Amino acid sequence: MTEKKQSTLLLILLCFLTTVFLLNVVVHADTDTLALKIKQLTKIGNLSSSEIEYNEATQLSEAFKKAGGLYNIEPELLAVMAYFETVYRTNLKGDSGKSHGILQVGKQGRRACECNMDTLQGQVDCGACWLDTGRTWCGSLEGGLCAYINGDCKCTTLKSKRAYQRRIKLLERFKND
Repeated sequence: MTEKKQSTLLLILLCFLTTVFLLNVVVHADTDTLALKIKQLTKIGNLSSSEIEYNEATQLSEAFKKAGGLYNIEPELLAVMAYFETVYRTNLKGDSGKSHGILQVGKQGRRACECNMDTLQGQVDCGACWLDTGRTWCGSLEGGLCAYINGDCKCTTLKSKRAYQRRIKLLERFKND
């Protein structure tokens, strides 16, 4: 092989590797940003005992992004919901054992969405599916979020209004930081 051909092949290889590297950086940039925001949330207030490591935040970010893409829901919204429901803990059961997982999906939601609650991705997919079901049932994401919070398409009680407002306020802050 001539020296000119070798130089050309090396240049092509270098261009290819540079492109792969840049694509990798672009693809993972959003995940890293979301992971950093998730990690920051666990430092808020008196929740420092719940602070998570960056690699766990990255796993959460990837799960939220995958489920968000599947159900056309902002990954940031799923991250905020999981923060309010469990501060990102996957093993919690609430409502006297009726709600399970990182997004605290009840029996009706788990059944409707045919959830696999044994994995982080399964739990996040389940919550996203249940929110999407509420959105369809109520006709809007706002209604779906209210349904997720209190089982009704409207947040009419003071408790549900506050819960809704806290989530939206944190979502706006989360997206603007």
